[in-house]
Amino acid sequence: MAEPTAHPPTTTVREAVLALCRATGMTTVFGNPGSTELRMFRDWPEDFRYVLGLQESTAVAMAAGHALGTGRAALVSLHSAGEWATPWERCSTPTGTGCRW
Repeated sequence: MAEPTAHPPTTTVREAVLALCRATGMTTVFGNPGSTELRMFRDWPEDFRYVLGLQESTAVAMAAGHALGTGRAALVSLHSAGEWATPWERCSTPTGTGCRW
């Protein structure tokens, strides 16, 4: 009979995202969380700053301003379902912002 194999520790998506952000120095997050994102924000880490926008495209614009003003990237949390077209348009049309992506 074969020995049971040990499974490596499980890393959640939340843990992986926060670890990646820490590793890159990206600890400011912009967004407008919906109910699908609430688990991500439970027990928010103290070394991260969350900037709440009233609408997702506003959060994208704030993150772009933050990046331009500080020279550092910021994470934008967009809804995982539903109406993501408006903020996506803001992400894909940086005309006039000086952003290049």
